[in-house]
Amino acid sequence: MQEGLLHFISGVQEGLLHRCNFMLKTQLRQLGLAKRQQLTADKLQIFSLAISQIFFQTFSLEDVSSLHIYLPILKHNEINTWFIIRKIWQHYPQITLVTSKTNLPQQTMESYILAANTTIIENRWHIPEPVNATHFAEENLEMMLLPLLGFDREGHRVGYG
Repeated sequence: MQEGLLHFISGVQEGLLHRCNFMLKTQLRQLGLAKRQQLTADKLQIFSLAISQIFFQTFSLEDVSSLHIYLPILKHNEINTWFIIRKIWQHYPQITLVTSKTNLPQQTMESYILAANTTIIENRWHIPEPVNATHFAEENLEMMLLPLLGFDREGHRVGYG
């Protein structure tokens, strides 16, 4: 499973890197989105589980008290982070999970605690956000997981914006 994921990631990255010298970031973003949309639901599930396993094998969470995680837009074939979220709730009760919510008047993103009883709704951009959640001060975050479409050889992230 992990080999298939690494092969897919490698193929996407090689495609992005090969074109990097000739493409703008906007074009790279479009290519990454197109590649991701080609994933079948089964492949996305397999890759999401593999990424979850790799995450827990790679990072020690014993001393982590807060972790910011994005909620996936599943219709955009984003990696399903709910596998990570549920395992943290089950096995790492000392970790406060945090996610983002858009503050439209301020044009900012704010952090809110994500608990098992948190209500999630989609905003006008179809991004899942917490509704009945408690604000969390960003300066108290210890770890953060971010979505991305790809990255270059120096590890610079290519995301939506």
